[in-house]
Amino acid sequence: NIPCNYITMTATRTNITMDTKRLTYLLQKFPKPIHTKLSYGTAGFRCRADLLPSTFLRMGCLAAVLSRRCKGKAIGIMCTASHNADEDNGIKIADVDGGMLRSEWEGVAGKLANMERAEDVIELLVQLESNDVRERYPVKSVVHVGFDGRVHSPLLANLAATGASCCYAQVVNHGLVTTPILHHCVYQYNNHLADLLSITSNEYKMDVRRGFLGTYLDVICRSYVELISTCSHIGHHPQLYVDCACGIGAPFVKEINARLRNFRSIGAVELFTVNRIGDGTLNDQCGAEFVQKQKKFPTLFQRLSTHDQESFSDLAIGNKRWASLDGDADRIVFYFSEVSQNIPFHSESSTSLRLIDGDKIAVLIALFIRNEIDFLQKDFPVIMSGVRCGVVQTAYANGSSTRFLEENGIDVKIAKTGVKFVHASAHDNFDVGIYFEANGHGTVLFSNAFLNALRKCENQLRNNENENVLSTSRTRIALKRLQILPVLINQAVGDSLSDLLLVEAILKMKSDSSRISSMVDFQSWYSLYEDLPSRQLKVKVKDRTTVKTNENETKALLPKELQPALDNAVRNANTASNNTASRCFVRPSGTEDAVRIYAEAATQDHADKLAHKAVSIVQDICDGSNSFRSKL
Repeated sequence: NIPCNYITMTATRTNITMDTKRLTYLLQKFPKPIHTKLSYGTAGFRCRADLLPSTFLRMGCLAAVLSRRCKGKAIGIMCTASHNADEDNGIKIADVDGGMLRSEWEGVAGKLANMERAEDVIELLVQLESNDVRERYPVKSVVHVGFDGRVHSPLLANLAATGASCCYAQVVNHGLVTTPILHHCVYQYNNHLADLLSITSNEYKMDVRRGFLGTYLDVICRSYVELISTCSHIGHHPQLYVDCACGIGAPFVKEINARLRNFRSIGAVELFTVNRIGDGTLNDQCGAEFVQKQKKFPTLFQRLSTHDQESFSDLAIGNKRWASLDGDADRIVFYFSEVSQNIPFHSESSTSLRLIDGDKIAVLIALFIRNEIDFLQKDFPVIMSGVRCGVVQTAYANGSSTRFLEENGIDVKIAKTGVKFVHASAHDNFDVGIYFEANGHGTVLFSNAFLNALRKCENQLRNNENENVLSTSRTRIALKRLQILPVLINQAVGDSLSDLLLVEAILKMKSDSSRISSMVDFQSWYSLYEDLPSRQLKVKVKDRTTVKTNENETKALLPKELQPALDNAVRNANTASNNTASRCFVRPSGTEDAVRIYAEAATQDHADKLAHKAVSIVQDICDGSNSFRSKL
């Protein structure tokens, strides 16, 4: 059992918002590390764990202040460094909608983390909670705290909880938890899940306990079972081996498997957990980051579980389906081996690995959802006519995936690199917005307009029954599936566990979908299209700010001569390969004085040559050095 403990510390007078004496003592006990500058980016704060105690304490205070400014809605703090090495740690703050921290508060978080003196920290917190704020928001604040399986995470998370309690917040301590679950608990607590369930369907209801881990597990497991129950066939239940990167995803994969055990008779997936907490070093030679970047099978550290008969030394990978999560379980990639004979896992060469990355996950989901929407549009053309369904990618998405989506009638938008940008684009451009980065981080967002359209279709079906107007059973199935999806899929952030169940459900329902009817296994999914070879490099430059790009980073705007030179290199690559598949773009690094280069072509040799030509161009035009290396 994974406990959810409540620690309540609230002010007895609403005009007192912090214990300044206690907070001053703690700020002096945990000072900012010298010669260290911390910045809050897409991944939050992230660095060596020993540099972060002061930041955790301060972010706990900030979370309490933000919650009070948002009229008592919960804010979340997650202690994790995701796919980073075990010695690192970090902070991700979940905003009131369960999503990432709003951009306007990132600078405040950075300023607070870098203040040298305790009195300056307190002064800034007081400014954020001015008299006007106290009068307008005389309410308690609520902060949810969770941490991953790193050795130093409990202490750091406790400092965040302590900071929040110094500012008289009610602290909800979730203990060991994945990052997406922490975000989902904030989403639940602030009633977004209840609102979603109320608008999705008249029929599909469940008890929602605000902010509980159990509610999250109930929601995704029940939704998955409801989804596969719409299949016209049962067949054998599939098996999936899940590499959890020796991280926090492992106990939850095990819990999900236990909850699905009673539904094997209707084809529920059986999950085998490998690389659990303590089996090996976190993210070392295993996990989604390693598999996706290195295109190698993960190292397996221990036995599958006590009831499995085969040890890893005897485990054969042929004819098995695999997935890998990252350290905090917000990414997932799938893979299998082309080798069918029983070759031991540890002896398998990387050449036989067939990776199904985020691009292919997005394609699978898009084809399925588009197919279900098509069924509704046939019977309800007026209601569904304005529904916009599409995929958001970054410039790093493989060009073959973009072409495949467009050839199958799926709209594609290219957004700036970074989760916050693709998430916003999916929200702004589509009623059903699908986004997955190649690394396996992604989700599907559903607009209120889409949910209202489903409600109207449901009401129309009921009216048709009263008037003895028959609707096809397939239309009813499509409606039910689309009503379940927003509940199964994490609406706050990318979530490897809900994504895993979504993919398994889609593959289970494959025979009912004309668009993916031939997809009998991972092999046919992988073979939907062939990825173009690519190469990523970077060039160190004196000043990365001299390089400016357009909004989605596909074109260089400055220096003016940079893009024409790159265009010429692409034309030459197309001529050399007798193909039009080549493309190349550059973008300034967000973390160092370097320019990142991506090149794609019909063959690996041409992709490599194009990338190295781009390196020379950047060196000449952008005052770059002669040193460059592959981006791992």
